[in-house]
Amino acid sequence: MFFRIMKRRNQRSKVTAIAVLSLALAAAGCSSASPSAEEPAAAQHVTVIKTEKVAKHSMGDPREQVAEVSASVRLDIPSLASGKISKVLKQNGDEVKKGEVIIQLESTLAELDRKRAESGLASAEQALSSAKQDIAINRATLMNNIDTLKEQYIEANNNEDQKLIDSVQRSLDAARKQLADFDNGNSLIGLQSQLDVAKLAVEQADVQLDSYHIAAPADGTITDFAVSEGMTISAGSIVAVVQNVNQLLIKTELSEPAAELARGKQELVYYDADNALAKKKAKVVYLAAVPNAKTRMYALELTADNSDGSLKPGTRVQVELTTAAEEEVIAVPSLSIVREGSDTFVMLSNAGTAVKRAVKLGRINGSYQEVLEGLNSGETVVVSGQHSLSDGQKIENEVAALPSQ
Repeated sequence: MFFRIMKRRNQRSKVTAIAVLSLALAAAGCSSASPSAEEPAAAQHVTVIKTEKVAKHSMGDPREQVAEVSASVRLDIPSLASGKISKVLKQNGDEVKKGEVIIQLESTLAELDRKRAESGLASAEQALSSAKQDIAINRATLMNNIDTLKEQYIEANNNEDQKLIDSVQRSLDAARKQLADFDNGNSLIGLQSQLDVAKLAVEQADVQLDSYHIAAPADGTITDFAVSEGMTISAGSIVAVVQNVNQLLIKTELSEPAAELARGKQELVYYDADNALAKKKAKVVYLAAVPNAKTRMYALELTADNSDGSLKPGTRVQVELTTAAEEEVIAVPSLSIVREGSDTFVMLSNAGTAVKRAVKLGRINGSYQEVLEGLNSGETVVVSGQHSLSDGQKIENEVAALPSQ
């Protein structure tokens, strides 16, 4: 019995020893395997980040400038004479052609002066005409006398009458001189001068009479009409204005950055602030190459067709210096930008490696900021986790959802 009990105890001890040994070996195996498993994991550590493709985003509506509207032609209409208004032929808003009379002044005295001048001209013309007729008759008579004297000279010479020869010769010389005077027209010089003076008097009377008819200096529309029938006005008074409102001039001044936006463009879009949907195009006719010495601003002038009469001189419009397409620029999320002092960077993902890139920034619109230099469309920028990255670090790209355009 005792032997059996001892035998059982020995068997239990062996089992226990085997179990303890197995546990020890297992523990030793685990402790020796742990370092070899951790080393590859540490060597293969990759930072997980989010990225976004670099693309163009709108920085807002087209940039604008307020501009003044004026008529392409705006001329004062002055009165060239003093007098009482007898007729008003046009009113504000009437269309006129160049030279068309709009006001008549009483011109009785001017008409009398014109008649006197015409009478003087007629008298001068008659005097010259009569003188020419007299000269023609006298010349014919003189020619006959010369022929007679020639015959007398021949006869006296044949008779060898020296005294008669000398007398006839003197008469012949005098007749020839008188004929030369007729042919030179010396006797008509005074009468011709009188005729010229008479013609000038008529021209002056015409000018004076015309000044009593106030006419439009150009095609356009009458505005600022300031007189009425019966009024007495002085020479030099402005009675109205003529404007060409079918063609408008749009003028403004631009800062240097704004001028660069418009430079080189042939036309720009404009609209009335009260009707922003009705946008039209105006032709650029002038953009100053140098700024105004006092204001340091650049003058901009445009011409616009206004045949529909939608705009009025004296109003203002908005001129778009850029287009919607020009406002689409390369931009990145503002939160993706890494700042180091005054320098700005973004982290790019390139084949599983972080690349640090310096960028020059521009405008901000919402959550995006314009990139002026440093990035191209299609590149991949890190938008999450970039602050923990260093240049050349291995990264795992988890592509972020693209924002709605």
